[in-house]
Amino acid sequence: MCIRDRINEVDDAMKNYKKKSECEMSELAKASKAEISSLNQRAAEEKEELDALRQKEKALELELNALTVKHDEMIRKQERDKEKEMSMLQSLKYFESTALSTTKKKRLVKACLLYTSDAADDMQCVDLGGRRIIKKKK
Repeated sequence: MCIRDRINEVDDAMKNYKKKSECEMSELAKASKAEISSLNQRAAEEKEELDALRQKEKALELELNALTVKHDEMIRKQERDKEKEMSMLQSLKYFESTALSTTKKKRLVKACLLYTSDAADDMQCVDLGGRRIIKKKK
């Protein structure tokens, strides 16, 4: 074999290696592009999901704020109702104490009118003042 043949053989081997390398590089580039495209698509889907979650979060915050306001209003209403109830109870207690004291006074007065004298036991012989009426015999 001559040197010239050996040089041609090495050149052919290098050309084949170069073609093979270019094919492998091309396949790697295609695979990389496909993977990058897939990753970009996944990133876009995750971004949409994140946006949806943020919108839900905002909606939940608004709902929470509305419920907090409603809760505060209910607490204030309960406090007002409790104050009204306490006021009504105080009025009722005052009324009861006033009514009871008036009733006791009336009972005492009635008791005093009925029992002003020992003669009150003898109903037919007692005048309104509690004095005995003594009838003279003829």
